Amino acid sequence: MLNFDDLNNSNLEYCIEMAIENETNIEKCLFENDEILNSEIYNIEIRKSKFSNCVLSNCKFENTFFNNIYFENCDFSNSSFDDCNFTKVNFRNCKFIGCNIYSSILDTTSFNSCNCEYLNFSDSSIRMSNLLYSNFRNASFNNVKLLLTKFDDCKFTSASFHKTFLKDIDFSTSDISGINVDLPSLKGAIVNEFQAINLSLLLGIKIK
Repeated sequence: MLNFDDLNNSNLEYCIEMAIENETNIEKCLFENDEILNSEIYNIEIRKSKFSNCVLSNCKFENTFFNNIYFENCDFSNSSFDDCNFTKVNFRNCKFIGCNIYSSILDTTSFNSCNCEYLNFSDSSIRMSNLLYSNFRNASFNNVKLLLTKFDDCKFTSASFHKTFLKDIDFSTSDISGINVDLPSLKGAIVNEFQAINLSLLLGIKIK
């Protein structure tokens, strides 16, 4: 578990520049109220750190590893994460509007009370993770591997699930109105009675 008392207050832009230039890791840092815009960040690892009230918008992260990180009130809008790895990462009250997390691995990662409208998870793997009290309206979960992942009280309205097997995924506490899902993916998903009636329309079933 991350101990915030052990962190050193640091400047995010400087740390990233040094990590890329010297091929070193960023570790045990506290970043507060930092802003990075329109930057390319690649081939670095950030470990055991906390980000609070930071803006990292319109950035491109590639082959970046996040390990044991806490993000609070951060804005990643319109940024992309390609071939990245998130392990033991907690996002709380963060914004991911229009963000791409493509072909990445999310392991024991949590999204709590986040705004993830239009977030694209395509071709990623999400395992042993929690999506809680968050807005995933119009998000894309296409060709995503889900393993032991919990959805609770999330908004998935008009979200897309294609080639993403949802067996044993529990949507019963979430809003899935208007979701776009292919029938093979839907097989084995857990829904409540009201959701089952709405999903029947996808099957062409008429209920009297």
